[in-house]
Amino acid sequence: MSVKPNTLSYIASHYPAGVCTVCNHDTYYDDFIWNSSICRKCKAILNKEYRERNAQRGVTVASQVCSTCTETKTASQFAVSTGNPTGLQYICKKCHALNSTSKHSTKYIDSLKQATPAWLTKEMIEVVESFYTIARALTSITGVKYEVDHIKALSNKDSSGLNVPWNLQVITKSENASKGNRDV
Repeated sequence: MSVKPNTLSYIASHYPAGVCTVCNHDTYYDDFIWNSSICRKCKAILNKEYRERNAQRGVTVASQVCSTCTETKTASQFAVSTGNPTGLQYICKKCHALNSTSKHSTKYIDSLKQATPAWLTKEMIEVVESFYTIARALTSITGVKYEVDHIKALSNKDSSGLNVPWNLQVITKSENASKGNRDV
């Protein structure tokens, strides 16, 4: 179906509507921002410049210590947060990316606590924690997301596994997702 030369859509895409007030080029109706004298290309450039200028707005420090990895990092390595006195989040972007998975929901953390037996020794708890450290390290080194998987699933319709060292393995996120709540 072809557009007839006298329709509004044809006119809007074939005849200049006016001059952009930023770049001073003749611009078509379709290329203007609605109810504006600025073309879409100029508006995109202006928006990008605004975001760059205001990226560190409200930041009061040049560097701070990440509350997760305890490393001192520059302000650009933290996301901006208007609610904090420094203007930055307390966790660096890298740690936030490593820790932000769907598995860290309150429901999941509660099920982990419930599945951790009271008789587990301090040494065994440290071994359990080391699985999570290994998963974070592998993710950091390889760039592939690794997770700690419970060989016998924590919440299965037939039975529940425990959060103990001999029930854990480190596998990729995609492998863990394909496994689901099934036992290996």
